Amino acid sequence: GLDLKKTIRNYALSWFPFDLALVSLDWFLLAAGDGGSAGVARLSRTARSLRFLRLLRLGRVKKVGSLITSLQDQLTSRVANIQYSIFKLLLQLLLCNHIIACLWFLIGDQDADSDPASSWLAVSQLKKRSVSYQYFTSLHWAYAQLGVGQSEIEAVNLPERIFSVIISIVALINFSTMVSSMTSLLASLQKLKNDELEQFSLLRRYLSYNNINPDLSHRVTRFLQHTFDVKNLAISKDVHIPILDMLSKPLQDELQLQRHIESFHENEFP
Repeated sequence: GLDLKKTIRNYALSWFPFDLALVSLDWFLLAAGDGGSAGVARLSRTARSLRFLRLLRLGRVKKVGSLITSLQDQLTSRVANIQYSIFKLLLQLLLCNHIIACLWFLIGDQDADSDPASSWLAVSQLKKRSVSYQYFTSLHWAYAQLGVGQSEIEAVNLPERIFSVIISIVALINFSTMVSSMTSLLASLQKLKNDELEQFSLLRRYLSYNNINPDLSHRVTRFLQHTFDVKNLAISKDVHIPILDMLSKPLQDELQLQRHIESFHENEFP
């Protein structure tokens, strides 16, 4: 089970100081927002520029990635495995565009208070809009860089131009690769489903042509459906994994022994 004390201790020794610093920074910005002096305003802008440190929290995403991979390893159906891979690609797309949108807003928010034409956020007059509207506007811009729709938001200073160029290059490489992977997965999924439909359609015609009675036809179809499902398992006792042929003979023997160890225990000699 979960050890609460151990979890608290690990958090206190790892991410707690960093999270405490970020929360303190947010409280400082909230308090500084009420001050009207120029010194406080400059200090507030300097503190806002440190909010990019929140991106360091993305180090936790590695743990999520490991968890997602381990969950996929538990899937035995080939169809479910492909569907899970498609889900992972969509999740990756959403996460990447979320990060891009947050970075785009962070760049535009640097000098939006000092000069009404200094950033895309100021030019678009979004500074006083709600946080949700600002976020989805930034997210819309991020998706527009992939060629999905259009956005009226444009870069108005050098840092924004540089960021836009970098994102365009990354999107060109990353999105094309993602589309290729998605197309391949969808084609594989469609092929599996078409093979099953074709096989059972042929079976129904065969049973009908030979005047097989409905009861026997039903039992034959159910048995073959079960057999077909077992055949499509990604993991089964009789499946042949080509890469295992590269194992050394001692490792192969040890692997086969481990596979059948339960059978040996069940059939122990007296």
